[in-house]
Amino acid sequence: MKLFEKIALKAHKQVYGVRCEIHPGIKYFDETHFKGLIKDDFEFINSNGFKLKGGIYHYQNYDANTLIIFCHGMGGGHQAYTKEIEYIARSGYQVLAIDYQGTILSEGDKLGGFCQPLKDLDECLNQIENNYSKLYVVGHSWGGWISQGLTYLHPKISKIVMIAGINSLQYCFKQYIKPTLFYIRKPFLNIEKQLYPTLYNICATDSLNRKDLKGLVIHSIDDQMVWYKYNAKIIKEKNRNPNIEFIIVENKNHNPQYTIDAVNYLKSYLHKLNHVKTKEEINELLKTADFDKMSTLDPSIMDKVINFLKN
Repeated sequence: MKLFEKIALKAHKQVYGVRCEIHPGIKYFDETHFKGLIKDDFEFINSNGFKLKGGIYHYQNYDANTLIIFCHGMGGGHQAYTKEIEYIARSGYQVLAIDYQGTILSEGDKLGGFCQPLKDLDECLNQIENNYSKLYVVGHSWGGWISQGLTYLHPKISKIVMIAGINSLQYCFKQYIKPTLFYIRKPFLNIEKQLYPTLYNICATDSLNRKDLKGLVIHSIDDQMVWYKYNAKIIKEKNRNPNIEFIIVENKNHNPQYTIDAVNYLKSYLHKLNHVKTKEEINELLKTADFDKMSTLDPSIMDKVINFLKN
């Protein structure tokens, strides 16, 4: 094996060869935080033999014929998005959300790879999609890429919402693998190609141009996690589908669905969290943290999401 390939393999294992757990300084909300919200436990065994766990969320009266699949981002499970899931469910929908392989509620000793969640959700939908007359997908960040991949693999999906979503694996690596390490980009990509030969090159610029697909792309220009210029900007420039809408905002960083106050508070808290090391210091920081405040949804954005899903 060549040196560059060895470096790429080591880097890939560092990112995807580990489990993702909840940071002790972060708090997630569950269905009990919202009066009347129901969670029907959902489990699915992927082709690696791991049980992936999550739930189908809804209120008492919901549209049983429509299923919305919510795809979470990297670094946390689906409960990091319970507020978004609840907001959608409150409008009469049922929302399926599961933790990916190697993530919090789900089994697996490692994430596996960038494309693993798309592979798993593809297998999952192959089993359940005939139970519903309509399928929609919503995804944030990594989940945005997974969502567009699902629309490519499942023509039955008729609507997609990409929030701060990744355009393609290639552009993701272009951002995260620094120019000084450009020589490992290709071998890094080849690892994903070997693991997921039919998935690694799926990109939103192609998937969203499906003429019978309606889409809503939401991104903040100052996003430091998923750069606008490599993702939503390129998707918009290459878009040929008149059914794709774009909401481009500013000063929302990686969470355009949050209020600006929430974005700023979250940024401040994470900065503090990154500078504490001991369990005692984390516990002291938790005493002052307001997790409701740092995850406050912007109704002007979320209502546009709901209006898009309903019309």
